[in-house]
Amino acid sequence: MTVKDLRPTLTIALGVSLAVIACEEQIPDTAPSFTERMIADQAYTVGQAIRALVLPEATGGDGDLIYALIPSVPGLTFDASARRLTGTPTVAGTYPMAYTVEDDDADSDVVTFTITIDAAAPPEPPSDTEPSFGGQTVPDQTYTVGTTISALVLPEATGGDGDLIYALVPSVPGLTFDGSTRRLTGTPTDPDTYVLTYRVTDSDDNTAPSDADTLTFTVTVEPESEPDPGLGLAEDRDILLAAQYVLNADGLGWDASLPVEEWVGVYVAGTPKRVTGLSLHSGLTGDLNGEIPASLGDLSELDHLYLGSGLSGEIPASLGNLSKLTTLHLSFNDLTGEVPTSLGNLSELYSLSLRYNDLDGEIPAWFGNLPKLHFLDIDGSGLDGCLPSALRSRLNRGGSDIDWYAFCDDALLPLPEPRSDFDIDIHYLGLTPAAIGRSSVNGRASGRVSIVQKEIERAVRWWESRITGDIPDEILSTSFFCGGKVSWFVNGQTIDDLAVIVEIGTDAPRNGGRSFVCHGRGFGGTYPPEGFALPLLARVVIHEDWIRGIGESYAFDGPGRIEKLVRHELGHALGFDREVFRTLGLTEVANGHWRFTGATARAQFHRTNLPWDVADVSQYGVPLTSDESHLPFHNQIMSPSAPWEESLLTLAMMKDLGYPGVVLP
Repeated sequence: MTVKDLRPTLTIALGVSLAVIACEEQIPDTAPSFTERMIADQAYTVGQAIRALVLPEATGGDGDLIYALIPSVPGLTFDASARRLTGTPTVAGTYPMAYTVEDDDADSDVVTFTITIDAAAPPEPPSDTEPSFGGQTVPDQTYTVGTTISALVLPEATGGDGDLIYALVPSVPGLTFDGSTRRLTGTPTDPDTYVLTYRVTDSDDNTAPSDADTLTFTVTVEPESEPDPGLGLAEDRDILLAAQYVLNADGLGWDASLPVEEWVGVYVAGTPKRVTGLSLHSGLTGDLNGEIPASLGDLSELDHLYLGSGLSGEIPASLGNLSKLTTLHLSFNDLTGEVPTSLGNLSELYSLSLRYNDLDGEIPAWFGNLPKLHFLDIDGSGLDGCLPSALRSRLNRGGSDIDWYAFCDDALLPLPEPRSDFDIDIHYLGLTPAAIGRSSVNGRASGRVSIVQKEIERAVRWWESRITGDIPDEILSTSFFCGGKVSWFVNGQTIDDLAVIVEIGTDAPRNGGRSFVCHGRGFGGTYPPEGFALPLLARVVIHEDWIRGIGESYAFDGPGRIEKLVRHELGHALGFDREVFRTLGLTEVANGHWRFTGATARAQFHRTNLPWDVADVSQYGVPLTSDESHLPFHNQIMSPSAPWEESLLTLAMMKDLGYPGVVLP
């Protein structure tokens, strides 16, 4: 121990002398010391957090004590203020440790111990569990060729590592195993006995047989049983025996004592034998005086069915059950009611005939949903309206017989734009359901009459849109017959600009119509007069056979055939007439050719590309033929062979006749 000097000095001046009084005091110096000299060696493991190690506290020393632990151990942390060692070692090894303490004047003490860090132990391998069916079994199965089996759900396994995978071998022809649902489904095709192994494995890397489980069972597929060759045919026979009393045919004579193959009008085919066709008509069996038996819908193999004539009542909905039916003909009967919607189920139907019946309602829209329908005969069936658009392009027009009305197009029905100042007033005569070839019972033909009227209206609107100028009204001064047949107009009646009677009758060529100009403006009597006047009254007759679509049609086919004919005949009613042209000097014959002398028509002819060789005709004429009044306007509206394009030559002649406001596009 050392002694430090403390020399405080007191100096007192007393005039003549200075006295120094000095005193000295000694203070002891202490060093820090660990009273616990032994720290146990420590052993830890990489990756495992240690339990906090609190190191001993020192005593003595001067001032604050400062602790240190060296060297540092990777992963461990020493907190000197708390004297605590904590953390998780990361590096294996043996570390000699020095634990020191030091006071403010650098006195110190030290204690040593050892820390051993062991390497981390390898992880325990996971336990391997095998999947197991746990004693479950699968009963043996028996199936039949051609018969769909009920789904067989195989047992589910337990245990195993990861997802379980199921397999079934060998495969059975026609059957399918779905491992995800453990279901066996399908229709077996090959008779045999199959020993099946049902196996489950798990998803680990262990491929040892012990890491799986299996079950075995037997599937026996038996041959398809041979049906009784007479069973189905016997059922068909019983259906027909009962049906003949409903059909009430004069000459059927079906007899259970005879083979069905020998029955009149019955067709048998296939293995096993079944009734596949039924053809009953007056030429074979005499008249059928009853109704269509609903039980015919149970003849499941029926391919074709012909029934006519004389049957009444409604079409049974049960016929829609005949899924194999390709031909259904119910013509020349007195069937009533609507066509049952169940016939829309006949997906194999190729040919359908409902000709000459008294059916009600519109042509069913679902006709268009019959995918294989190509031949359709509904002429005189009683059905109104238009064919579904999906069906029109598919029908074989050569083999189908359909009223031309049924091919109407939606674009045909709306009328053109409102009229111009030129008015043609139409008065109908004989436009009735009976006149256009349909029964008028219960007004079922009203839809067809409406279509005819609209076609006539379209023809009128065509002319009113081409001749647009107004002609002053004229008041009749006398009553008279028009065309020598109908007394229609009376004294004092006002006409603006042209009045036309449109008649459905027989006073016209069977292949079309005829026009009569009855009265000219400012003139009564024989027409045309010496001095031409624009027509005031006219009559157009359309032969009823034309309306019905019977006889020659020229170019008038399909939608618009009535419009085209009336448009042509109205041209004559407006004055397009050979004698009128000659009277007015609008045409002349020169060197065997027609020649236009009207200024408008002559100029238009020069602009028209007519289809014959100019070298064979004069500069602005065409050869004469027996049809002198039409051929000068070949391929124009006034020609019977016209394709019905805009008729510029015809309109040019109308302008030369004196009509105001003629529009030449």
